[in-house]
Amino acid sequence: MEASYCERWFRARKRPTVPLTAAQAKQLHDSRRLYTVVCGTPQSPGAFIEIYNDYLGVGFLDSLLREYLSYTFEEVEPGRVFLSRAVWRVFLGDSDKIDHGTSYHFDRTGATRILREQFDPPSVDETTGRTDIAELWEAYPGFGEYGPLVNQDRVAGCHVPYALS
Repeated sequence: MEASYCERWFRARKRPTVPLTAAQAKQLHDSRRLYTVVCGTPQSPGAFIEIYNDYLGVGFLDSLLREYLSYTFEEVEPGRVFLSRAVWRVFLGDSDKIDHGTSYHFDRTGATRILREQFDPPSVDETTGRTDIAELWEAYPGFGEYGPLVNQDRVAGCHVPYALS
């Protein structure tokens, strides 16, 4: 996986901020200070990973650099992170306007809350259930070892957002 580093991914402008060298990013990683990994080529990134202390945020980008899927990992045990939330977004055509989305909130017990939100007209539908959490755990990544975090097929049934009726 090709990677570059920066301070943050600027979502509104769809670009990285303040580029970092690998040495600078490693220093931030080792001290658990904020930095961002941009995955893919700088001209066409497929994802970014924000790393800060016990938080790892992964944003998956479409061809228009819109964040259509995001993961929130939290270090809940030393050296292990848990996927606590996944959010799918569906955009209106080529615009940046979100039509609808689905968010999955995972508990370490397997309890799962699913929120389906339609934006125009506004509506929210909530469902609860259980999830096999085996695929929601990862080791806290070493510097440069980000591959497992960008696995989009992490949770069976979360590949395609639920359609709203």
